Amino acid sequence: MSFTSTRHLSNLLECTEQTIQKSALKAQANGLETVTIKGETYYFRKKLQGKGYEFSKLPFNEGVSSCLVAFGTPSLNGNLQTLKRFRTEFEECDNALRVALNKLTGDAMRKFTLKVKILIDYLEFKELEIYNFEDFITYTTKKYIEELSALQMHLYPNFFYDIYRKFNEEGVIGLISKAGRKKGDRYKIPEWVPEYCEAKFWSKHGHINAKNIYRLVNKEAYNRGELSPQVYELTLKERGGIISIAQLRRFVRELKSTKQYQRVRNADMFKSSRLPALGDMREKALYANHYWEIDSTKLDAFGVFYGKKSTWSLISISDIKTAMKVTGVVKNSNAQGISELLYKAFHKLGIPEYIVTDNGKDYLSNQVDMVLTGWGITHVRTAPFAGEQKPFVERHFGTLQNSFTELLEGYKGHSVAEFQAIKSQTSTPLRLSGMSPAKQTEFITQIADRLDEWTEFVYSKEMNTALNASPYELYLQDSDKIKRIDDISSIAYSFCKKTIVTVNKKGIKANSRVYNNVDGLLGTWIGDKMQIVIDPLDQSRCFMFDMQGEYIALATDQKVTPETAAKAKALYKQMVKEYDKKAKEVYEKHKHDDDIGDIIAVNKEVFAHHTPIELIGGNGTTKNAAQIEKIEETAARIKEDIEKREILNKETSHEELKRRVAHLNEQREEDEKSKKKIIGYDEMLSGEVDLIALEAIAEETRQQAKEAQTKGYQ
Repeated sequence: MSFTSTRHLSNLLECTEQTIQKSALKAQANGLETVTIKGETYYFRKKLQGKGYEFSKLPFNEGVSSCLVAFGTPSLNGNLQTLKRFRTEFEECDNALRVALNKLTGDAMRKFTLKVKILIDYLEFKELEIYNFEDFITYTTKKYIEELSALQMHLYPNFFYDIYRKFNEEGVIGLISKAGRKKGDRYKIPEWVPEYCEAKFWSKHGHINAKNIYRLVNKEAYNRGELSPQVYELTLKERGGIISIAQLRRFVRELKSTKQYQRVRNADMFKSSRLPALGDMREKALYANHYWEIDSTKLDAFGVFYGKKSTWSLISISDIKTAMKVTGVVKNSNAQGISELLYKAFHKLGIPEYIVTDNGKDYLSNQVDMVLTGWGITHVRTAPFAGEQKPFVERHFGTLQNSFTELLEGYKGHSVAEFQAIKSQTSTPLRLSGMSPAKQTEFITQIADRLDEWTEFVYSKEMNTALNASPYELYLQDSDKIKRIDDISSIAYSFCKKTIVTVNKKGIKANSRVYNNVDGLLGTWIGDKMQIVIDPLDQSRCFMFDMQGEYIALATDQKVTPETAAKAKALYKQMVKEYDKKAKEVYEKHKHDDDIGDIIAVNKEVFAHHTPIELIGGNGTTKNAAQIEKIEETAARIKEDIEKREILNKETSHEELKRRVAHLNEQREEDEKSKKKIIGYDEMLSGEVDLIALEAIAEETRQQAKEAQTKGYQ
């Protein structure tokens, strides 16, 4: 039995496909099984897969009996063993083959039947070898020209080899076209294979392709003994295996279409898109400034600061009830940036009751905690990584980035891919050569100012569809609920960055400006340190505080007038005069004080009962006590020797004197002979000798005694 498609029937009857489709649709509506077109009657039915109909001259028969009728009795000249195998498989027809055959319809059944006929012919050709292979292909093509044309099939050498190999490896079921199977069916695949493939896929968090799973599952099948070395070798060419590469690709596509895969690949995106958002979180805010949300994100634009282009952070406060916003631009979101943003928000919107933040360290700092506590504001912290608990400020970032930021000259895209696309607008040769035109980028101060203006005059005035009004209109309705404060200096000191500066002769140099007090108060602060707070709303002025935090006065960057200079000098002179007067009084009062003597006298009196230092201790036990005792013994021996020598010198000095006198007498006698006057011994004893000469003799005698003593020691 042969089937034909709508297209083939339209070519056969020379009419349009629409005509055939309409006829079949009308016949189906009337409960008919046949349709007559141009005098020809055909059985028809809807395709079980795909759209449209299929037609036949004979009634439709499905399943195994249809298959047996379809290709009839094979040629008696064919391979008898193969024909017997065909008959056996069809008659016994195991469950897998029965299921597969029962699901074949239309073209799939016709392709299977044609493959069976062509395979039998190919086996006859191999056994008889009555043609060469090219002649056999020509013969087979002519024999089945109508079926091949209707099924749009073409015969080529590999087609015969392929069906022959599949029949030998898998039996009759191997001839069933995989394209005709129902999606999701897997024939002759062991039960462990899908589970193993899925486990490998999820173990890699979805970061694995079908080819690698194909390698792994076939390796596992080989280790289990379910693949022969020859079949495993074919898998290296993506042929065969425990499961085909095509099936695995479909399997991977199915896994990637699941919610589990979306969760594994990007948990944040899955949460953003799948987390239920039932109810309205805005309902907890009953009036303006009841609840605020605060958060930060990276600005999708570059900004220039001191001639350098860099990235910046965007911080924002959102009032939940009215959707009013206050924004700021900082280099990095930190405690100081948040404090300055709160300063702006308190001035602009008033004082809130609750502020909702995440658990970032900048929001948990002591500085922010002290600010909120000092103003009686309840700090509400969201759960970690729960951005959905502060949705309004998060949504505001998207609104700003998609409107205001895109209009900036330094816009860099909302993603890495978009950033690369913007860079690619300038060709690579121009970028590398350095000849590409420089892109203009705004100064970050200009971006911050324009952002404030955009928030106030564009965003707050436009219709908010969720509120059915503009934020400004809702904020105006709750004017009786808004609490404000006018003490700007206290707010400045509490919220803004405090900088310690040294006042110089020209004033306070900070923020590329010079600040001075109009009343000349800085005249008495030159050379001293103080704390200043530059007003973030108006940087032309700053608030001065002493080092204990006491407020001094306001200073501005206005040009110093002669009057201000005169006041400063007058205050300076008055200060100097007071210092000099006090110094003179003190000097006159204490110029005769004997400070050193007084201190020594008091200390002598206080410590008179103390043992003198040189008498303290003497026999203490120390690490080097033995060595000290040895040195003392040596010193005692040296002292003893010196004393003995001195006694000896005293005993011998008189004899030496006599010897010297005798020697002098001899010289005197010789002098007398030479008519020189010599001092005699008698004269010396009688005191008539020269005392100076005698002293010289005594000194000489002592020197000789010392030399003799030294030689004796040596």
